[in-house]
Amino acid sequence: MTPKTSELTWMLTQFVKETSGARAALVTSRDGLLIAHHNLTDDGDATASRLSAITSGVLSLAKAASELLEGETAVNQILMDVGGGCLYIMAAGSGALFTVLASSEADPGVIGLESSLLIKRFPSDMSVPARELTGAAGRPVH
Repeated sequence: MTPKTSELTWMLTQFVKETSGARAALVTSRDGLLIAHHNLTDDGDATASRLSAITSGVLSLAKAASELLEGETAVNQILMDVGGGCLYIMAAGSGALFTVLASSEADPGVIGLESSLLIKRFPSDMSVPARELTGAAGRPVH
C-alpha cells in the first residue's frame, strides 16, 4: 500500500464512521481500477474490485443516457436506489470516482453533502493520474 493509498483509506474510514447511513466507500479510476476502499473486505479485494468495475460501467451508461438527452457527457452524480440500500457515485478528483454504499434509511442529502465536502477538501488525494500504456517490450504506446 502506497502512502497516498494509506491516507486515502484512512479518509474513507473516517467518512464511513462519521457519515450517518454510510456502510462503505471507495475511490476508483473512471475506467474501473480500484484505488482505495473501506469496509468492502468480506471477500478480500474481490468485492471492492467488483464494485469498482460496476461503478465504471454505471458511469459509462449514464454518459450514454446523457447523450440521448442531448446533454453534455459530463456526469457529476449518480444515485441508485436498490433493494437493501443505495449506491452513490460522484465525480471526484481528476480521473477518479467516489462511491458510497449506504443503507436504505440514509438521507441522500447528507450523503451527497458529506461526499462533496470530502472531495472538495482533498481534491489531489481524490485524483488518479493518467496511466501510461506500455507495449509488450515495456515501451510506451502512443
